[in-house]
Amino acid sequence: MKAKCLLIATALFSVLTAGCKNDSEDDIPGWGNGQEKPDTASASPGDKGQVVINEVCGKQDPDDDWIELYNNAAEEKSLSGATIEKTDEEGKTETIFTFPDNYKIAGHGYAVIATVSGELQARISNKKEVALEIRDKQGNSIDKFDRDANIGEGKTHSTGESYARVPNGTGSWRITTATRGAANK
Repeated sequence: MKAKCLLIATALFSVLTAGCKNDSEDDIPGWGNGQEKPDTASASPGDKGQVVINEVCGKQDPDDDWIELYNNAAEEKSLSGATIEKTDEEGKTETIFTFPDNYKIAGHGYAVIATVSGELQARISNKKEVALEIRDKQGNSIDKFDRDANIGEGKTHSTGESYARVPNGTGSWRITTATRGAANK
């Protein structure tokens, strides 16, 4: 188990400082404290007790996409059995990650789910419409990011950028410098 944790930590560390690049390829087609969240395009900025989608980066070099989650609460949150779903530009929805048993995120901590580590099971385009949603293990919506609703239709991030909440964890969505696993600026 320690070897697996070390391997995951090493993989995440090796890509933490890499930025995002343009995604010119076709998109490849998909959490929780137990509280139901209304199905809105983003968490309410005042909700400090919830895990939220905090940053999204499509097509990071070398061939990696990632989703950063942030725990707005001071206490640790369990994500066991929660899922991340992706809806692509054609309206196809699929589960792209299921949190394993005993998966927790520290208070005011981050979780980065990425394709390079083998966790994220689908690509995230930085050029096409995409929606991501966290659902708890009962299927309740916790938070949602929708590129067109949160950033603007047709707006894309460039190399070294991402879609991020500013300020970190509670703010409005914007295109900014990628800060994988760290506070958004």
